[in-house]
Amino acid sequence: MSSSDSDECTRAVEDEPPSTRKINRLAHRPARPSLTPLQLATIQALAVIDEPPPSPAAAKPRRNAGNGTNGKSRGKTNGKTHGKTTNGKAPGKANGKHLPASRTLRVDARHADPAPATTAEPPVINQQAAAFRRQFFPDASDHDWDSWRWQSQHRIRTLDHFERMITLSDAEREALERGGTMLPVGITPYYMSLIDPVDPAQPLRKTVVPTTAEFVRTDGEADDPLGEDGHSPVPGLVHRYPDRVLFLPLDFCSTYCRYCTRSRVVGHGEIVPNEARLEAIYQYLEETTQVRDVLISGGDPLALSDDKLDGILGRLRAIPHIEFVRIGTKMPAVLPQRITPELCAVLRKYHPLWMSLHFLHPSE
Repeated sequence: MSSSDSDECTRAVEDEPPSTRKINRLAHRPARPSLTPLQLATIQALAVIDEPPPSPAAAKPRRNAGNGTNGKSRGKTNGKTHGKTTNGKAPGKANGKHLPASRTLRVDARHADPAPATTAEPPVINQQAAAFRRQFFPDASDHDWDSWRWQSQHRIRTLDHFERMITLSDAEREALERGGTMLPVGITPYYMSLIDPVDPAQPLRKTVVPTTAEFVRTDGEADDPLGEDGHSPVPGLVHRYPDRVLFLPLDFCSTYCRYCTRSRVVGHGEIVPNEARLEAIYQYLEETTQVRDVLISGGDPLALSDDKLDGILGRLRAIPHIEFVRIGTKMPAVLPQRITPELCAVLRKYHPLWMSLHFLHPSE
């Protein structure tokens, strides 16, 4: 389930009239889809980010007075709601306490009805990933595969690795052999499991496996197509527009996209998150009071440790005139294991926080 799907579910619950909410949830509840562990974790992580803890007053159940039902909720009789026994509890309540909509979603997902015996086979893409893991990483435990650090450490980077996992086209093999100063190659095992091992025209494969087309240089083509270097007052900061800046804390990505417009620096070790360089950026932002919007990109900011990311967000939030902080990341697509409860706890501290998620294709 994507973040937009989760948001739509939450809004649908919140927008429904309270008087009919319980009836509709029981009488007209659609069949629940079978969710993968990753989808359940995503739902729970989104609920943690989106919903602040309820106040004690908000947690108290409300009584319906003067509605002619002898103190019982409409649509509920003797602990039953329209013919369905609920033991005196309604959906969206835990131990008699009302829950926020997003937390109700989390409870429902966590205690989803078990799949019937006739459940259809898992999605093909899950079968493909499982088969890939068994074939090429048979010694990896569930803990390893679900660890974002393990995934980063076992990226597919060399020609030997590629030839073992996919049937390379002539153009792909030549590009990997030539290498040189082109954008580095690196693909997480998780994302590699989504790639078609035979078809070089598969969309996901074309975005991460290099070909000789990368060495073609046309008239007017620039190393810095967005003109960022000319608007960089301090290393790692681009200030092109009066009230917003692009903050580049590092140049590392867990998976390198072949269409990257910052390939001249990304992956080459030119931008590292050392304290001296970051401090120069903070000082510039403190002195430049017209800046109110900071986009953190790179590289991928979520490749930073939780502590390092926490420190950067804390320093930016301490600058009074900065109103908006945004993070641009492709991690949820290429390395969803990075979205951990610990990361969510860090991000939640700096709410409101905007994230630009880079998804290109349904197969992601």
